[in-house]
Parts: sequence; structure tokens; C-alpha cells
Amino acid sequence: MTKTQKTVINIITVLLLNVAFWICNDYPRHLLEFGEVTSGLSIFLNLLYFAFFYYFVILAFERNETLFSNSFWDEKTAIKFLPLLLIIQLVFDGANIALDNAGVKLNFIGTGVLTVVQWILIYFILTIGKENIFKNREALLTTAVSLAIIIGLSVFFDFVIFKEYDGALMKYEPQSQILKAIKTNAQFFNSIKLLVLDSITAILLFVMHSKSVSTTNEEDGCSFSVCFTRVFVLVIGIIIAGVLKSHFLPFGAIIGSHTHNGSRPNEEHLDEFARELHDFTLYRFRGEQTPCYSKHTVSLSKGGGELLSLKMPVKENLYIHNIGDNTFEKFIVKGTSAYIYNSQAICYYEGEGEIPRVADLKALNTYPRDDTVIEVCKQELRDGNIYIFEYCCDYLLKYDEEFIQAYIERYAEGDFSALEERWMARNYYKSEFVTDIAKSKLV
Repeated sequence: MTKTQKTVINIITVLLLNVAFWICNDYPRHLLEFGEVTSGLSIFLNLLYFAFFYYFVILAFERNETLFSNSFWDEKTAIKFLPLLLIIQLVFDGANIALDNAGVKLNFIGTGVLTVVQWILIYFILTIGKENIFKNREALLTTAVSLAIIIGLSVFFDFVIFKEYDGALMKYEPQSQILKAIKTNAQFFNSIKLLVLDSITAILLFVMHSKSVSTTNEEDGCSFSVCFTRVFVLVIGIIIAGVLKSHFLPFGAIIGSHTHNGSRPNEEHLDEFARELHDFTLYRFRGEQTPCYSKHTVSLSKGGGELLSLKMPVKENLYIHNIGDNTFEKFIVKGTSAYIYNSQAICYYEGEGEIPRVADLKALNTYPRDDTVIEVCKQELRDGNIYIFEYCCDYLLKYDEEFIQAYIERYAEGDFSALEERWMARNYYKSEFVTDIAKSKLV
């Protein structure tokens, strides 16, 4: 089997093992369990996984072989390196535990960097004194530049995740279901990022290592077709093992998902806008079925035509930003029906009540002047809905400055009515966030 064929098989193997761990547990890859719920049996299974995984890595870098070479087992090699690599894994587990308690931003960036550093350290240990990337100037330069780009992209992706999380963190108290849901999704995206980062780093090292060692086309007694067949058997074995673990020993594993699509048309009024709900939730087992990712969208429509699609951080029944308990609050503006949907959109009729319109509150600053929209915003503020202040402030500054200026001055002083205080308490909404916005609008 040639050097290139061995590299291909090693790449396939590491991808299989990484994806299997992500499905059956979670990233970053870890031997110890450091969540709120731990399982001794899960730690034991992790130990078996890493013993298998690291022996594969030893074969790839220290002996330039694959798991499927005829001479793959070497007791001396296993005894020499395997305990050391497991100790290194425990050290990095400790570092990840420390990062887990250091805040979301430092955790996400730090675990990404540690993933790359761990691979480099393992590679250095296994190839010291042998042909390796460090002794090949071209391979070393290519690897260094590639890893710098990979880490840079990882950090960039982290800041994309932080954008939504930071916005929610400024608005909501820790008890907020919205903040919890956004944090859960951020952790899910980080686990995918770490899976990709882990795999790309491994692939890069496999390829560059192959270019750095002596070329050989000699057969080792195992043809490529035979080895590829063994890889296929490994795929089947991993699938079976994953299914068995998820069913009988589900701790940490993805155990299912739930999808709900439903229409809620004209429940109370004939002129009410309809909404189509789309909910998806993915679950891992952490002592009980626990959401690890969720996506919720709402399509607002009238007469079968979609007018606006909204992304919601939680299910509709948990996203309570209206004053009352109704999803739609109804207003009559100059004899025309208008609604505000969960403080996210204003639905109304234009042209003597004939043309349905929807104004997205988050994009209200770019919305053209409309007397109905202005009146609904003003009425919501009068009713104590302080949530929409963030979105309608600039809009009303353009079209009704006298009205909104009184709210800006009052909020900037931290002066809130009893009704507004109750609204913020009900939604775990931070008064400091409103005060900061108001101060930024003072002339």
C-alpha cells in the first residue's frame, strides 16, 4: 500500500472517529465528563474510545501505518506512547474545564486554540527524532500558514456566534428562557466548529506528514482494496456501536429530535393575520432529555400569501413580550384593525382596510412613514411595553419627536412606571439596557 493510500485511509478513519464522538458525546473531545451530570460508565467508554483513537494516531505518525496494515499491532509502541497520550488528554481536559468556568467568549476561543495545540503537541511527541514536518521547511511553512488561517477563521466564527449572544446578554437576566436558548444554540454551533477544527487540523497534519517522510511504494502485505474494505467494516462497526450506545447508554448522546409545523389562522377575529409555526429541537441525554439546539420561525400571512418570516429564539408560547397573554394585540386606528405580534411585527391594513401590511420592528428604522405604525408604537409605549423602545425610538424621532423625547428623558434617568417595572420583571428584561439606549439618544 502506498504512502498516499495510507494517508487517504487515515483521513477517512479520523473523520469517522471524530463524527462518532460528536454524535455519541459532545465536543470538545474529552475523557472526563465535566457537565452538571456525570456518568462513571460514560468515562469508562470514553477511555476505551481514546485508547483506540490514540493507538490509531500512534500508527499514523510514529510508524507511518494505518489501523488496517497487517503489522498494525506493536505492544512496545503501545506501552511507550499510549499512557503518555492519555495523560496529555487529561491535562487538556483540565484546561477545558477551567475554560468552561471562564465565560462563554474565552471558552469558545480557548477550546478552539487548545484543539489545534493538542494536535501539534501529540504530533511532536510521536515524531521527535524521526522524519517529520518540522524538518521539512516547505511543509513546516505550509502547515504554519494553514494553521494560522484555520485559527483565524475559528475566531471569526466565534465572533459571529457572540454577536447574537452578546445582544441577548445585554437585554436579559440569567433567568430568561430567551437568553438560555440563545446560549444553548451558541454552544451547539461551537461544538460543530470544534468538530470541523479538530478534523481539518488532523487532515492537514496527515497530508503534510506524508509529504515529509520518505517516499515508498512498497506493499506491506495489505492491498489498498483490502484496507478500504476494512474501513467499510469500521464504518458499519461505528454505526452499530453508536446506535447501541445511544439506546442503552445514552449519556451525552444525541437521542432524538422533534419537529412541529402548525398553522394558527384567524383564531379570534375574522380580520386577524394567520401565522405558520415551524419548530425544530435536537436533544442530547444529560440525565434526562435535554435540548442542545432549537430553531423556531414564524411566517405571518394573510390570504395565503406570506408577508414576513420571523426567527424566534424560543417557542411562541415562551416568547411573551406583549402586555397581555394574547399572541396578537389588537388596535383600532382610524377605524382600521391593526395588531402587534409578540412585539416583533406590526400587522395592519392599508388603503381603506384592503391591503395587508407587516412591519418588522427590528427593521423599523428603514420603514417608510405610516400613521398606523406610528400610532401602534405610541400606544404600546403608553401601555408599558418597554421592549419595543429599542426598535421604535429612532422611527418616532423622525416622525413624532415630541412624543418619544419624553420617554427618552425619563428612561435616561432610570425612571420607569410601575407598569413598565412589572413588564421588565415578567420578561427578565434589564432596565440598564433601556437606560443605555435612552442616554445614547439624548441631544
